[in-house]
Formats: sequence, structure tokens, C-alpha cells
Amino acid sequence: MIRRDTGTFFFLKKGTGGTLGYLSGYSLSDGKVVEHWGTPLSKKQEAALLAKAPATPFDYSAEVQKTDRRLSEAAKKAGHAHERPIVLDGAEYEVFLATRNGPLRFTAWNVGPEIEFFAAHSGRIKEVNDYLSHLALFYGRSAMGL
Repeated sequence: MIRRDTGTFFFLKKGTGGTLGYLSGYSLSDGKVVEHWGTPLSKKQEAALLAKAPATPFDYSAEVQKTDRRLSEAAKKAGHAHERPIVLDGAEYEVFLATRNGPLRFTAWNVGPEIEFFAAHSGRIKEVNDYLSHLALFYGRSAMGL
């Protein structure tokens, strides 16, 4: 049983003047740091990462419910069942993102498959998915030494 913070955290230090930006992160498992990493960012990479940040905070749960309802109604009209991914075991995640216009924070169970599914049907959730995918790319490349 997890009793303390567990997760992956990312931090962006913007470059100033002639210095490069720096993306770093660490992973906690039950309150203990199990991994720390970082990678310098060119101005172009930093700009791309910042551009991927969601534009505006929104109520994630309400967006999922609204989108799910819309998909369900469309499926019913078309005469077929609406199916969305459901993971029956897993963990509750808290996602906190600094958007360009304030913080976006939500909690959801098994959020990965849900975000990926609804990204194809909601522009707001697509922004979150694209940003998380971009962070994952930098994280993976850093882990591989690229």
C-alpha cells in the first residue's frame, strides 16, 4: 500500500539571455526519490514545449462527462453501443499542469487510457494529451541519453 507521495514530477527552467533552458524531473515511490533526471533545451525545444502547454485550465471531469454524453448520444442515434476504455484495477492519479493561463489540476482513476481516448473527441483533452506526450518524449530521450 502506498502511504506517501508517488509519481513523476517535471520542472522547466526557462533559459535567459544566452543560457539554455532546462527540463528536469524526478520520480517518487512512497515518498522516496527513485530517479532524478534532466536535459538542456535549445530555445527551439523550449518554445515547442511551452507552446504545447494547454492554453486554459478547465474542469477535466466535466469535460469527460460532457464528451462521453455526446459520444453516447451519437452512438445511440447510429444504432450502436458507445464503448470507452475502462480499467478495472489501477490507481488514482492527480494531474497538475501549469497552463498558459493558470493551473489545471484534476484527479482521476487510470487517467492514461481515459485521456488518450477522449483526446480524439475533445480539443481541451487533446491539448492535455499532446502536452503529456511531449513531456514523455523529453523524459524518454533523456533516459536514453539522446
